[in-house]
Amino acid sequence: MPGPLLRHVDALVGVGVLVWNLTASQFGELSQQLDQGLDRARDFVTANLPITDAQLDKLVKQTRDGLSGSAPDPVGGARTAAEVFGSILLALVLLFFLLKDGRSMWRWVLRRMTGPNRELTAAAGRAGWRTLGAYSRGTMVVAAIDAIGIGLALVLLRVPLALPLALITFLGGFVPIIGATVAGTIAVLVALAANGPTTALLVLAAVIAVQQIEGNLLEPLVMKRQVQLHPAVILVVVTAGTLVAGIAGAFVSVPIAAVAWRILDTVQRHRAADSA
Repeated sequence: MPGPLLRHVDALVGVGVLVWNLTASQFGELSQQLDQGLDRARDFVTANLPITDAQLDKLVKQTRDGLSGSAPDPVGGARTAAEVFGSILLALVLLFFLLKDGRSMWRWVLRRMTGPNRELTAAAGRAGWRTLGAYSRGTMVVAAIDAIGIGLALVLLRVPLALPLALITFLGGFVPIIGATVAGTIAVLVALAANGPTTALLVLAAVIAVQQIEGNLLEPLVMKRQVQLHPAVILVVVTAGTLVAGIAGAFVSVPIAAVAWRILDTVQRHRAADSA
């Protein structure tokens, strides 16, 4: 692995370890605050909407029963954890070799191609790689800006647990649309539990403002047109990835779809040029 790239990876790992050490001890308190926020939201719903406590309890019970019915047994959970750990280890090993020998591996693939397929494969591969790089860098920048903006609003409004909430916002930024919605909801519920409805409304306004700036200004500027997908396509892709591979599928489904679309678009353009 080249020296500069290794230093960048070490820096990212160091920052990740530092942030985790600062926030890991606060997630238990975050869970308690989230439960209190849900209870206050429940009281608000039953007091201001035409729904009784019994109806709401029945709805919550049905939801919990559905989730518990789909939960795996302990043996299956242990097997799933082992598979996840093995998948992460395999991904890290493959990432190391791709960073170290990716260029020579791609040249080996191209040498196996003959005629016009070689040029087409090279162009499609370059387009897909550029799209993946642009998506990864852009998503990280946008997620960091979201986390900083919402985290700063939480600090100014004196909402407790601002750092773990900012971390959740950062991680949620890697799951388009759905991740930001879930992270914003958690921040609002914690603000409701800790400081009351006025602060919760201010946090909601801050979340909406940051996400509007991100969606209408930063994301088009950072991502540009190279990785743009329609929101409907993103929702379908994220849902399909979640159903197929769980949380990991939600994270990787959009970049896979963006790369696949860019490769198909490049192939179509080359074939259209050859026909012309």
